Amino acid sequence: ETKLGKTHPYYALACNNLASIYMDVGKYEKAELLFLEAKQIEEKILGKQHPNYVYSCNGLANLYEISGQFERARTLSKEVKQIMKIGLGPHHSDYGLSCEHLAQLYWIMNKQLLAEKEFKELFSVNEYNLRSFFQFTNEKEKTNFIKNISGEDDKAYSFYITEKLQSEQPYSLSLFHRNLILSASEALQKQLFYSNDTTLINKYNEWTNLKKYLSVLYSKPVNERKEEVAKIEEKAGQLEKELTRLSTGFKKQQQRVGWRDIQNKLQSTEASIEFISFHFYNGKRLTDTVFYEALILRKDIPLPVMVFLFNEKQLTNLLSSTGYKTTNDGVTELYTSRRVVVEDSIIVINKSIYELIWKPLEK
Repeated sequence: ETKLGKTHPYYALACNNLASIYMDVGKYEKAELLFLEAKQIEEKILGKQHPNYVYSCNGLANLYEISGQFERARTLSKEVKQIMKIGLGPHHSDYGLSCEHLAQLYWIMNKQLLAEKEFKELFSVNEYNLRSFFQFTNEKEKTNFIKNISGEDDKAYSFYITEKLQSEQPYSLSLFHRNLILSASEALQKQLFYSNDTTLINKYNEWTNLKKYLSVLYSKPVNERKEEVAKIEEKAGQLEKELTRLSTGFKKQQQRVGWRDIQNKLQSTEASIEFISFHFYNGKRLTDTVFYEALILRKDIPLPVMVFLFNEKQLTNLLSSTGYKTTNDGVTELYTSRRVVVEDSIIVINKSIYELIWKPLEK
């Protein structure tokens, strides 16, 4: 303040840092004053599109959320989301994070439908990025990318199971990740290479280079993209159509199978089941508790049904009770409940695999 004055961006940054400290120790009034001061300075000096202004808005929104001022938090969070959309574009991962923050806020406010809308938009952002770039990355990059978004998936699954909200979204999310693993490009690259079709190989290489370049452009703010993204997208789209016509392998890889496609192929006596596991999010943080769920799709049910099966501790107890045996006797023990009689009452010590997994599905 003495050296730079109260209108310098560094002074605003210092206000933000001090406000965060006050917020952490529960001094919300002092934190609010400092966040507001920083926000006003940055709006005047840097403008609303600057990352520092967004940072102040996020800090103030978090403060209002933890202090129970949800409407104020919502106003700021919506402003941040709009700034992100304009400045970074609707496919940027930071825009997805702004959707996630709004989803969590609406969840706390008991506005389930609005929360679901934001969770779906977050999924669309992640889906777009994964479909566009996943098949061009190596195994390490694939693992890191999925790890980065796994917490977002955990929150979404926790939201749906907690709110008992019937939706196609959990099934679609699980199906998408499974299909993604199966869409690896190594086998297709070998198939194209051994075809000895120079035209096909050149078109495929040009297409992959364009997609990689697009991933670089999408990671930058809109005003820093030196080339027009729409034109590159259009060119990549034209090449994709040509490759689909020329290569059955490429066509198969690009096909998208949704939950409706699976449901339409089911017979009246059949069901499709996706099994998922996730760390439970309690509305404030991700816990150490891991839940296992089944997502059931049938012809006669309009939407997939989410069924809770068990938590990881129950499974660990069951496996440890058998000594982790892989013999026939060990397998038999897994499918047998252990019970004791106490004062004419039967008490179940450990449930069997059947009771953990299959019995809940019978309902």
